[in-house]
Amino acid sequence: YESYSQLIRLYLKPDLGRVNLVKLGPQQVQRFLKDRLTSGLSARTVQYGHAVLRSALNQALQWGLVARNVATLVSPPQVRRPEIQPFTPEQAQQFLKAIQGDRLEALFTVALALGLRQGEAFGLRWPDVDLDAGTLAVQHSLQRIDGEARFVEPKTLRSRRTINLPAVTIAALYRHRARREEERA
Repeated sequence: YESYSQLIRLYLKPDLGRVNLVKLGPQQVQRFLKDRLTSGLSARTVQYGHAVLRSALNQALQWGLVARNVATLVSPPQVRRPEIQPFTPEQAQQFLKAIQGDRLEALFTVALALGLRQGEAFGLRWPDVDLDAGTLAVQHSLQRIDGEARFVEPKTLRSRRTINLPAVTIAALYRHRARREEERA
């Protein structure tokens, strides 16, 4: 919601807000997308702006305010995803060695070993971890909403999952729990 309202406030409303809905044409939408790209916005942000406009015009179409959805007649920019360069096994070993004893060692170890997204890793709680069974349940994600960190449900059902923990991760979590208990004492 926050990102959509920001797209509307910063880009859609200033650029297209004065145009009467029935007079809005595909050329204006295509020009809007091109202008946003040349102004320095990322292709992904321009794609999101197009998606928000398309969704709004779909609603206007359902309500009979427009005869067609002109946003569906234009092509949003293509996003070129950079190739991910994951750690090699040697780099992962070196990283794990470098963070040994760090207060966040368990977080980094879990995220690295399980391939969790940042929000998923930050959203973990002790009730999500069963060290005896060697499993971890991804139940929440931590997101920043209105400048405040909040636990939210995962976006999709596939994101909510239970994962078997490798031995290195179980050991790091046991050390972390012991360290926390020492700090509390």
